[in-house]
Amino acid sequence: MVREDIVAGLKNAVERGYSLEQAKQSFISAGYSKEEVEEASNFIHGGSVLSVENKETGMLKTTKTIQQPEIKKPEKEPFANKLKRNFKIVLLIIILMVLIALLIMTLIFRDKIIGLFS
Repeated sequence: MVREDIVAGLKNAVERGYSLEQAKQSFISAGYSKEEVEEASNFIHGGSVLSVENKETGMLKTTKTIQQPEIKKPEKEPFANKLKRNFKIVLLIIILMVLIALLIMTLIFRDKIIGLFS
C-alpha cells in the first residue's frame, strides 16, 4: 500500500530538479520507513496498479498509472553525413550545368556540327 503523501513529496522533489534517489534519501532521513519510500518510488517510476492510502482519511484508493513512452529527441545528423549529402547535391548541380552548357553550344554551333557528319 503506497502512501499518497510520500508519492506527492517524491513527485514534487523530482519536479524541482532533484533526482529520485536524492528525494528518496531525503524522505528516509526524515524518518519515513525505507520500504514505504521504495514502494512510493516504484509507484512513480513503474506505472503499475497500486493501492494508495490517503493519510488524512485513512481510505484506500486504487490507482492505475500509465507509464508514458519516452519521447525520443531527433538525433542530430553527423557532420560527415551532411558533408556527403551536400557533396552529392553540388555534384549533381555541376553535372546539370555542364549538360545545359552542351545543349546551348549544340544549338549555337548546329551548322558546324552537321557539317562534320556530312
